[in-house]
Amino acid sequence: MKNKKIILALSIIIVLILITIGVIYALNGCGTNKEEKFIETSEQIIGGNKDDNGCLIAAGYSWCETKQKCLRTWEEECTTNLDDQVSNWNLYKNEKFSFELKFPDTWDGYIVTEGDYPDYSYVAFSFKDGHQPFAIFSVVRYSQKQWEVISQNTALLVLKQLDGGVLVCDGCCKEDGEFYGGGQFDEYQIERCKEASQIIKTFKIVE
Repeated sequence: MKNKKIILALSIIIVLILITIGVIYALNGCGTNKEEKFIETSEQIIGGNKDDNGCLIAAGYSWCETKQKCLRTWEEECTTNLDDQVSNWNLYKNEKFSFELKFPDTWDGYIVTEGDYPDYSYVAFSFKDGHQPFAIFSVVRYSQKQWEVISQNTALLVLKQLDGGVLVCDGCCKEDGEFYGGGQFDEYQIERCKEASQIIKTFKIVE
């Protein structure tokens, strides 16, 4: 009789444990479902106010063609035209390579260095006075022969295909680039490096 009571008590305990586990699982499941339903409902409400580019109008976003993304204009300015954006920038012309660039006022005092070699020539832009002696970016002209050798193993930004060669940008040329110069730049050079991709967009061949 005593053994039967013990078995009965254990059975009741096991059943209670199983019921408790089931209740906890059910509550967690219900909570997840409610949260998921809330998220889905929120997305549906906001999603109904998207423009043709997928920008959330209800949240104040609009499409910026120049920057190719959705933004809030009171948080980030959208310049509608690159020429308008750089209209007050300072013009630089290079007669040797027949190109021009525009630089913002933050680049006041930059240094231009030129070099010639059998297979390539370059024009480098840097800030050496009180800074590390490294170029922020360079415009390089490779001979066609040399370009065929290195083009398969490089990610240089091509600026212009030329008869018998190519003009490329080397260094801080891309918006998603590495701005630290391989750890060689100081803080001032890092900031100029971040601006270089916009400067490169003003590149033009002049006759």
